[in-house]
Amino acid sequence: REPVRVMLIGTATGMELIIAHLHQVGFAEPRAWSKPQLDPATGQPMRILTKWIRR
Repeated sequence: REPVRVMLIGTATGMELIIAHLHQVGFAEPRAWSKPQLDPATGQPMRILTKWIRR
């Protein structure tokens, strides 16, 4: 198995909307995302999801 990380960077509201949409289409549960943290490069809030894929 291989980890693949998906990052969202933006406002808290924007990230919540995207997380809700991704949940609606069956991509990931909202609780699977990390808690908000600051992106070291931009200083903006970000959330990370790790999906595991089979190779």
